[in-house]
Amino acid sequence: MANVDKAGRLPFLGDEDLKEIKRRLEDGESRASIGRSMGRSLGGFYRFIERNFPDYQAPDASWEATLTLPDDPAVPAYIAGLIDGEGSVLKISYGKGRVGYGWQVKVQMTDQAVIAWLGSFGGKTDDYKPRQETWKHVYAWNVSRRRDVLYLLERIAPYMIVKRDRALEAIADIKSSASQSKE
Repeated sequence: MANVDKAGRLPFLGDEDLKEIKRRLEDGESRASIGRSMGRSLGGFYRFIERNFPDYQAPDASWEATLTLPDDPAVPAYIAGLIDGEGSVLKISYGKGRVGYGWQVKVQMTDQAVIAWLGSFGGKTDDYKPRQETWKHVYAWNVSRRRDVLYLLERIAPYMIVKRDRALEAIADIKSSASQSKE
């Protein structure tokens, strides 16, 4: 598909890409799957779909889950341990004048393989180059989409020890804000 240029940017999607995206959507493939295979951020790719395919309706009329964990209970337990030890459950303000907030789960460490493994389930991965010679390269995994944060925390909270109370606070807050928005 699309290759990264010398500056590390993804090129614009061309007519052939649009034809392929349309074919894959018509074949029932999810937007998340198509976007990931093309190396695109999912939020931006979903907006791209809305602009270029206005008649397209997602199967459940909402965004698909972008974070999925296997059924093996060892995986959520291991992720809970990583978050307890190397991660955070954060309440983040956003908007001009800090008009709202959202929850974010983040893990930062120097082990790129672990972050890549976490990224394989969804969310976003980043890397931070050291600003000083004595510092190590740091890699990060973020989950900030409300539905994904809720899904993740509900799956891992039973296995958490250190940050369980914070996870339960986030779960209750997300569910409360979701029920208020439906009223």
